[in-house]
Amino acid sequence: MAKKSDGSPKKTGKASSNPTRPSLEQLQEEIRAKAHEFYLRRISSGEPGDDLSDWLRAEAEIKQKYNL
Repeated sequence: MAKKSDGSPKKTGKASSNPTRPSLEQLQEEIRAKAHEFYLRRISSGEPGDDLSDWLRAEAEIKQKYNL
């Protein structure tokens, strides 16, 4: 009979494919750089938006990158 999965992550012995967790300072700098990238792209394309939207989008993307 097949064993049911309990939903917990499988341990395969391989290193995690996720990058190591950065320090708070590194995380803030990475978010800042990504938000600036979004700002430049938004301005050059003429899209509407603001700095807060750029920051929140960058923050969400970076948090997802590190599974935070």
